[in-house]
Amino acid sequence: MKKKSKMKNKSKILLLFLILMNNISCGIRNHIHGGESFQKNTSFAIMNDEDKIGTTTKLSTFLKEKGFNVVPIKNATDAIKNRTPLKGSNVNKDIENIFSIADINSVYGIELFYESYGDIFTSSYKYFGYKIINLNTGQEVMTGYNQDQINNTMKQVLKKLSEEIYKKVI
Repeated sequence: MKKKSKMKNKSKILLLFLILMNNISCGIRNHIHGGESFQKNTSFAIMNDEDKIGTTTKLSTFLKEKGFNVVPIKNATDAIKNRTPLKGSNVNKDIENIFSIADINSVYGIELFYESYGDIFTSSYKYFGYKIINLNTGQEVMTGYNQDQINNTMKQVLKKLSEEIYKKVI
């Protein structure tokens, strides 16, 4: 009799666990500041150095596949530092060309916070978060984190991040 009761309790606990897991949203969770959106000609610069599993290279690739312009952070900051305040200025157009920026008024930095494990063949994140900053104003416009502990391979997380950014294109 006790064995049957223990099995029922274990079954109830398992069922409760499965219901909770199903109700928890998976994937990248975002917090948007000020409702900012991106243009197709937005330039992104990944602010992190490359790691042993290739995080920045892979994210760069996914962003480029979505049509975004991805530039080195040095190019982005140098372009902004040298711009003129006059909109549509020929000087700004030259700066955009020199530093490979699509639109000097639309440059964002992506800062990643994560801990990875694995190697180049099987890479995953213990945790993963990001912050997107308008490099012209220094304002944080979007933050997020991966809360899916099951599908946290590097490729899945970074592809989902690029899709979330793409959703903000107007």
